[in-house]
Amino acid sequence: MKDWAKVINSISVTSYSDNWEAFQNTYLAKYPLLISYLQDTWLGTWKIMIVRAWVDQHLYFGNRATSRVEGAHSMLKSYLQVSTGDLRVVYDKISLLLISRFNEFEAAVNHNKLHIPHIAQDSFYRLLISQVSSFALGKLWDQ
Repeated sequence: MKDWAKVINSISVTSYSDNWEAFQNTYLAKYPLLISYLQDTWLGTWKIMIVRAWVDQHLYFGNRATSRVEGAHSMLKSYLQVSTGDLRVVYDKISLLLISRFNEFEAAVNHNKLHIPHIAQDSFYRLLISQVSSFALGKLWDQ
């Protein structure tokens, strides 16, 4: 699995070619059907969607999994608690969930506006404080 992960996580087309060639050299003799399957099924068709060298060419904010959707689904199920409610009960519980999540988001945004990172106490950042997030100020500092 480490060798396959190395192929998938290749950061450039050149490193992908090198890693794929090394993978083939390691496993072709013992598992020719595996190499054929990976080449024909995954790398032939889906390479641009699963290999990091191609995926990183698009803006995806570092999110490479569906765990956000799964987490949201889990949260919704925990709010509903039972699967036998009528439409009104389900609507009310989803409304409560959305209001609660919105309030949490608003509180986080307000906390972020009030909290001034140590790096942003320079006069250069004076006009940006409370206008952009602490994360953005940190990125400016990095630059």
